[in-house]
Amino acid sequence: MSGTAGTFEQIARGMIDAMAPLRHALSSPDAFRSFMLRLGWETISVPPAYTALSTTIADAMQAVESLKDDPTAEEVLALLRKAQATYVAIQGIDQAPAGVDASTFLSEMGERLFELLLTDYLAAHQPALFNLLSILNVIETEQIAATANQRAHVRTHFHWANIPEIIRDPASLPQRVYGWGTQELKFQLILQHLSELLFAFGFPVFIGKAEELLANGYAGEDIDLDEETRWLKVPFYYITIADRDLEAAISVVELKGNGTTLPGLAIQPHIPSEFPLTLHLAPTIDFRLRAGTNAATQVGIVLRPGDASIKYPFEPGTTPPSAGIGLGFDFKPSSPTLLFGSPNATRLELQGASVDLGASFVQNELDVQVAAQLKGLTLVLQPGEADSFLRNLFGDSERRLTIPLGFEWSRRNGVHFAGSDAFETSLPANLSLGPVTVQGLTVQLFAPTDHSADLTLGVGAQISGTLGPVSFAVEGMGFRLQTTFAPGNAGPFDLSLGFKPPTGLGLAIS
Repeated sequence: MSGTAGTFEQIARGMIDAMAPLRHALSSPDAFRSFMLRLGWETISVPPAYTALSTTIADAMQAVESLKDDPTAEEVLALLRKAQATYVAIQGIDQAPAGVDASTFLSEMGERLFELLLTDYLAAHQPALFNLLSILNVIETEQIAATANQRAHVRTHFHWANIPEIIRDPASLPQRVYGWGTQELKFQLILQHLSELLFAFGFPVFIGKAEELLANGYAGEDIDLDEETRWLKVPFYYITIADRDLEAAISVVELKGNGTTLPGLAIQPHIPSEFPLTLHLAPTIDFRLRAGTNAATQVGIVLRPGDASIKYPFEPGTTPPSAGIGLGFDFKPSSPTLLFGSPNATRLELQGASVDLGASFVQNELDVQVAAQLKGLTLVLQPGEADSFLRNLFGDSERRLTIPLGFEWSRRNGVHFAGSDAFETSLPANLSLGPVTVQGLTVQLFAPTDHSADLTLGVGAQISGTLGPVSFAVEGMGFRLQTTFAPGNAGPFDLSLGFKPPTGLGLAIS
């Protein structure tokens, strides 16, 4: 298969691949029983009516195997209809296995079964996407207690409706996911997401009970806690200086709420005063430190809803550095990291990345900043693999389209995506069609405010040209791919492709 499979083809293939475990589960009573136990149901046989469901999945899987390289649009749409048919067949289950509560089983099976298949597929084949969706609370696990009709089990939710809300209002994520700004802060979930993310990058992670003296130091008083205060510690470097073994680490400490005080957290850099301000941690990782962060005593950035401060829990009253405190990591691989595609084909690659955490005073008010920047994120287009339109648009030689992408959060300014004011990027182009020139493309992902769709991917072109004495420029004309998270032509959601009108038009007569 070509490395440049289109969006619709990839969606269809992914959906059909996700259904394959269900076909195996329907192959025998034992396999069916094992699968249904994950949904809390104790079964003894496979209903005969489920044979049709198994056949539908088998037909779709055969269609994937038979699809030739570089399929036509009609062939891709036929595959998409096969994927849709598997989803419709699951939603149409109308017979319960013997021995289960039929009413409860049928009321939930369509949604629950597809959720399980989809999230299993993402966890196995797209783990980075699975972890990201988990952090964003699109994927959520729930412990379901046993009832008279069902066994205890773990349900994995897939919240489709959360996706447009994330695009529309990313600043609300801390409150919606973790309960930030309420007395019900889900600190355990914060620890879980942080530990999974850090462990995936190869960092050792320790989670345990914080010392009571430390918690009291940040609270500013002795507090009698009914529950223990938790913390997460990430040691990232060990060094010997003057015959002393020193450890560099970062920790996150839980801060309990108390009366009208809302719960929060403290971020602690554990950097010995002997550490230099710059350090080569590994062949591909550099460490940066703001002066004063490597203090002789413990320092922490304290964050509560509506409040931020720099505190020294064991030496209260210590004045923080006027420049604030901060640290950063630069990741510089010797060669680009391949994110998607093949080394000598069309691909998405990354030159490096940086992560920064800091607290500084702005107009006598403490601001806390967290930033992550992808450096050299580049889409490399190989003209031999592209269709004729792309070859005309970007030329016959290899084209490298750098995509500025970064994330910044600050207490003062909220969420900002570096490189643009939204999920948007601009790509240069080079296409001349007689008197008309396509100068570039703008790609934007957004949730329409009029709710005409849940999610829209817009691609608009910047076009200019001259026809005799008339010069013209057209901005933003192109196409839109609209997604609605309701049953449709792609199974659990609907995709529609349409015209994107221009956002600007200019004429001049010389």
